[in-house]
Amino acid sequence: MSGALPVARQVRAAGDGPAPADRVRLTHDERLLRRRRLTTDGGRAFLVDLASVTDLGPGDLLLLDDGSSVAVEAAEEPLMEATGP
Repeated sequence: MSGALPVARQVRAAGDGPAPADRVRLTHDERLLRRRRLTTDGGRAFLVDLASVTDLGPGDLLLLDDGSSVAVEAAEEPLMEATGP
């Protein structure tokens, strides 16, 4: 086993790529990324190394250099409710 992590260098819109092998849940702020180490819900670690800062949307696919893909999902976050008169 080599110890090298797979690397995601490409992003595809939802439905425009291979069926995802796993998923990663990221908050709104975490979905704005360029380079980072992530871990999927299934426990698989991988690197993201995109050409520029990218705002990932829920449903986007990260294409890994090993041929697999990981779906991006929105993580649950606390929200503030503002109401008016």
